[in-house]
Amino acid sequence: MEAQQNTIVTCDWLGKIPYSESLRIQKSFINSVGSKEIKILGFECEPVITVGKRGSLARDLIATKEIVTSKGYDIVKVDRGGELTMHHPGQLVIYPLVPIEKLKISVKDFVDLLENLTVGCFKESLGIHLKRQASEPGLYTDNGKLVFLGLRIQKGVSTHGLSINVNNSLEDFSMIKPCGVAEQKMDRTTNYSPLETKSVFETWCQALKKEFIST
Repeated sequence: MEAQQNTIVTCDWLGKIPYSESLRIQKSFINSVGSKEIKILGFECEPVITVGKRGSLARDLIATKEIVTSKGYDIVKVDRGGELTMHHPGQLVIYPLVPIEKLKISVKDFVDLLENLTVGCFKESLGIHLKRQASEPGLYTDNGKLVFLGLRIQKGVSTHGLSINVNNSLEDFSMIKPCGVAEQKMDRTTNYSPLETKSVFETWCQALKKEFIST
């Protein structure tokens, strides 16, 4: 994709916040976004299991609700695509809020952009090789899934986004079928480099800015 002239990209690191707060911030931006303004939100989330439009607790929740809540997880239905996924401390969540309609970017092209950008960023800056898997969403190493992707386009703006396992515990994923896949093997960046979520976010944001800002 060609870089866009006069595009303003701001990256906001929010730290660790409740999931409900991320939705509030996202909504407030959607209502005020300009035609050439892009905002990238990065944060860690308090424990939550989110249920996308195609998700089913009866089908995709493996543990009982009692076990899930005893571990401190909320269960929240959301308006993004996809099924069940999980957020918790040590996992990086990125919401790239991009006015794709005004920038004349199709949904497919935007998804491809996010995946290609993440693959390139991880290879060049972090030394981690990611790949797609046929018919399964997200990005993977040879050892398991590391990046999750789930979007919704609202008022011409992309909402929600991607989550990246950085230094989070992977054991809790056994309570769900992530994105509808049972016994999904997981991976995280700390298995390759001692990274923190904020530094991964900053690296990812720099890669995105190169895509959207003319030099």
